Amino acid sequence: MLRKFIIGTIWSAIIFSLASYASVMISLLSTIGDLSSKPVTNIGFPFTYYYQFWLNGSDSPNCGWNFTNFVYDLIIVSLVVVGAYYFIENRKKNRLKRYWKKNKIDNKFEGLDQDDIRKGTANGLEKYKPLNFFEKYAMYMGVAQLLELRLKQIFVNDFGGDFDKLDNWTLGRTLSELKNKGLRSDFFLFADSVKNARNYIAHELISNEVIWNSLTKSNPEHYTKGARALDKAIIELEQLMFILEWNDKNGKWK
Repeated sequence: MLRKFIIGTIWSAIIFSLASYASVMISLLSTIGDLSSKPVTNIGFPFTYYYQFWLNGSDSPNCGWNFTNFVYDLIIVSLVVVGAYYFIENRKKNRLKRYWKKNKIDNKFEGLDQDDIRKGTANGLEKYKPLNFFEKYAMYMGVAQLLELRLKQIFVNDFGGDFDKLDNWTLGRTLSELKNKGLRSDFFLFADSVKNARNYIAHELISNEVIWNSLTKSNPEHYTKGARALDKAIIELEQLMFILEWNDKNGKWK
């Protein structure tokens, strides 16, 4: 909570300073080309809290402060920053709901309906909530490794595969061998996208994210393309893990 308060205060100060600077430039630029007007420096947006004016025969401007307008500007800027912050946070919290809404599960898995899959996936996503980008990446890779081990176990226990041949098998090779062995086809409707995402996450995501941040000087809090890709991959992985667990308990691999 303290960290959020500090971040909000810093952003409020930055926005307030930028708005004040913009108001100064607007007031100065507004007199350019008008020989009958003398330049004045008025500060404040949307309400002017510092103003200048010229008296007849004076060689220098007079000035004044409006403390009430200063307070109004501070309050308005703070409300805008707080509103923007909660809007962004709310979008992050509801990312899973938006994902389901935009990506209706057209793939069907016999024995499970869409609500079952959503609820099971949501339970698997709980462990990611307090994590930052790199922690999510580490968690994702760990779960993906666990998925690979579980599939190899299924290959041996349920399809009579040779355990000694599994050492160098990748996730893609394991899925391919299971498909050849006759593992139920609807499982691959979900597994193929996980395999492709896992390859990208493992080999390209971090390097792409580092390059992007170094070029754009992106704020760590910014929801980057890499972060969006990772979140989508996490949802798909946890979706598949739930299906695997359910199928393993019900013994319906063929």
